[in-house]
Amino acid sequence: MGANSTQGLAVLIFLVAFTCLGGAFFGDGNLLFIVLFLAAAAVSVVLFLKVKPLEHLEK
Repeated sequence: MGANSTQGLAVLIFLVAFTCLGGAFFGDGNLLFIVLFLAAAAVSVVLFLKVKPLEHLEK
């Protein structure tokens, strides 16, 4: 799914984040799911930024 294992993990966490967002919508704005969405989305962004410099080195 990703070029390396860290990028694959970031995509997985990104998908989990939006699953939590769907749970928040289904649960009438459940605060726990909204917080989980924000936390997982932030972790995913951090992992994607960590992997970005490695993409140019793999050529």
